[in-house]
Amino acid sequence: MAADDREGVATMSGTDFTGLLPGSRPVTVHELAREQGVRPVRSLDEMRAELWESDEELDEFLADVRAARQEDVA
Repeated sequence: MAADDREGVATMSGTDFTGLLPGSRPVTVHELAREQGVRPVRSLDEMRAELWESDEELDEFLADVRAARQEDVA
């Protein structure tokens, strides 16, 4: 059975997401970006965020993530 034949399945292959929100008007991704004032990223530096104050804090976070994933596997 093809994905489009399944009842109640919303596909994300197009740029029209109106099927996801009942009663919404047809809008393309480009229109939505323009309405929200979104602009393309010109440099990776624009996306940089300082989330941890030190390398040790980052290492602790990564260790916690690894431990949580191991718990899910066991």
